[in-house]
Amino acid sequence: MIRLFEMRLASLLTAISLANFVFFAPSESSPSPALTRSSFKIQPFITTRQTIHTTKNFTSVMNSLYAEIGTIPQFPILAKNITSYNETSKLAFIEAINNAVGPKGFMLFQEYNHGFWLPLFDLSTNLGLKRIILGNPLIALTMLEHDLTAGLAVPVELLVRERRKEDGGGTDLVWNLPSSLAVAGSKDRRLLESARRLDGKLEDLIWEIAG
Repeated sequence: MIRLFEMRLASLLTAISLANFVFFAPSESSPSPALTRSSFKIQPFITTRQTIHTTKNFTSVMNSLYAEIGTIPQFPILAKNITSYNETSKLAFIEAINNAVGPKGFMLFQEYNHGFWLPLFDLSTNLGLKRIILGNPLIALTMLEHDLTAGLAVPVELLVRERRKEDGGGTDLVWNLPSSLAVAGSKDRRLLESARRLDGKLEDLIWEIAG
């Protein structure tokens, strides 16, 4: 009986070992010998998606948003002006950011107009749909100083979606809660506090443009 148990246990361990190898082994097509079974990591986490619906039309919402963050992506301009890494350059960068952000502390990083190309495929015909990347490097810094992987969560993004009249009309503002992305299971209290402050700032901006 003991021998049978040992044989079954050995078979089970072998199966687990093979499963792990198949799952974590680098692709045969991988050109890099530096990749090993430990090169790949999965970290599941839960994020929170939030939506605010407003009866304001899409154009009005976008105009309100642009009034807050501007219409020209500012970060490429700011980054281009960094020519050295000394105290003078840092202070100049901070000043440039403060001049570039709007009343709520955000500026436009990039914009993707999905509503422009989707009609080619008979989707969202004549409906506005824009993904807006917005943020503030100084706010991002408050999280990045605790965990550089928080860089996956900043700058933040906002989807502005026009609703059909038969669906009630108006506009949806959809975003993922920054703290649920930036923290991603981390137990760093300072990171969480900084991320939650960003949650509040972003939500404050969205309520402002939705109202």
